[in-house]
Amino acid sequence: MATHRLSFGALLQPDTSGNVFWQPASILDTNDLYPTNQVLIFKDTATLLKSAATLLVPTNYVGTAKIVVRYKTTVTTGNVLWTLDYRAIATGESGDPSTHQESLAGTATAVPATANLLADITFTLTSANIAANDTLYVSINRDGVGADTAAASLQLVDAYFEYSDA
Repeated sequence: MATHRLSFGALLQPDTSGNVFWQPASILDTNDLYPTNQVLIFKDTATLLKSAATLLVPTNYVGTAKIVVRYKTTVTTGNVLWTLDYRAIATGESGDPSTHQESLAGTATAVPATANLLADITFTLTSANIAANDTLYVSINRDGVGADTAAASLQLVDAYFEYSDA
C-alpha cells in the first residue's frame, strides 16, 4: 500500500465576495524568482470566505482520504482557521447536491513565526464516503469569524487530495 498526493489547488475557484482571488505571488513576495506563480488570496475579513473545486477520485483509491491545504502569510503572529466541506458523487447520483456530505471544522492554528513559511493544514475525510471514480466536490474556506486572528491575507499555495492505494 502506498500513499499518494494529487494536487488540485490550481482548480480552486474563488467565491463571489471579492475577498478571495488569484494573484501573482510576486505581489506580496520580496524575491521575484518565480513571478508568474499564482496564489489564491483569502483576505483578512470577519466573514466566511470560500473557494471550491471538483476533482475525480483516482481509480486506485482504497481509503485514508485527506485534504491538505498548503498556505503562507506575511504575518508572524495570530491564528488561522481553515474549514472544509465536501461531497463525493458517484455516477448515477445527482450532480446538484443540496447538502455537504461532511463539514470539517478546523482548529485555530498559530501561523509560522517567520513570514512566508509554508504551513500545512490536514483534514481527515471519512474514507467510506468516497469511492474510486467518484466526483469529489470540495470547498476550502477561511473562517474569519472568531478564532481566526491572523491580521493579514492568507495565500493558499496549493491543495492536495491524499489517499492510499491497494
